[in-house]
Amino acid sequence: MEQRKAVRYSSSLLPDCMGTATIRWDGDAQLETAMANCSAHGVRVIIPAAQVSPDNPAKDDTILVRMLTSERWFTGMCVYASTEEDGSVSLGIHFLNPYEQNYIQHLIYKALHNQSAAHPR
Repeated sequence: MEQRKAVRYSSSLLPDCMGTATIRWDGDAQLETAMANCSAHGVRVIIPAAQVSPDNPAKDDTILVRMLTSERWFTGMCVYASTEEDGSVSLGIHFLNPYEQNYIQHLIYKALHNQSAAHPR
């Protein structure tokens, strides 16, 4: 199995400020999602069952992602879309632009650092 080139943080490790993301695709379609995990190279988001529709993003669609820690939209490609047992849809999104990947890595580092500073041991 190929090893990932970036550390992936699960939602349990991410601070609350990175718990959700807004995705946008196909013109003006936009949706708030739960972030399941995140890395500089991609994210896995969950569309709640109540918001699932036939026009939700599908594999190979271009998806813009905005995390709560940034007002900036990041460009990604849907690498998979799967329906979960509870009716929600899980999307794997790969970020395409290396400059955006570096920026996202900085956002993750900053959010994790701020979280640990707020909760010293």
